[in-house]
Amino acid sequence: FDNSILLSASIATGENGFGGDQHLYGVGLQKVWNGHDHGNGGPEFCEEAIMFRSEFIGRNLEAIHEDGDIEKFDDYGLSTLLAYGLSERTTLSFRHDWVSALEELELSDTHRFSPALTTYIDPAQRVRMRLQYDNVQSSAIDSEHVAWIQFQWQWGGEGGSHASHNH
Repeated sequence: FDNSILLSASIATGENGFGGDQHLYGVGLQKVWNGHDHGNGGPEFCEEAIMFRSEFIGRNLEAIHEDGDIEKFDDYGLSTLLAYGLSERTTLSFRHDWVSALEELELSDTHRFSPALTTYIDPAQRVRMRLQYDNVQSSAIDSEHVAWIQFQWQWGGEGGSHASHNH
């Protein structure tokens, strides 16, 4: 975890709601500076740690019309996150997501900017709370503002390499 670089790839395939096939794929990169795993799992890291994460996603899908004609579509997206450890238990993050337009389905380019504050309420039980604001910009909806409060409880698995170090 210390000053690490993580590369990821993903793929999923299956039938979609339009009766055709759908293929999703993604590639990502994550870089952490000044952090280490406290055994809590996930990206909750040390005070003054910085994390950059970005993932490109794509989708190929088919739609089958009532007359049997098949129409194919492609769309793409990019998600980028910058997180900063305010303390051993609290992280401030800024995220930007973009999804490309899919004019054939009347979907426009969409951007979402989301600052969030995440803190462990009980690190031993891996319970955390997140306050998040979303600003969504799209020509279809102009602008949407949403505020969230989330409570997360992580169960299963074991802590990381520093789980018994009490820090």
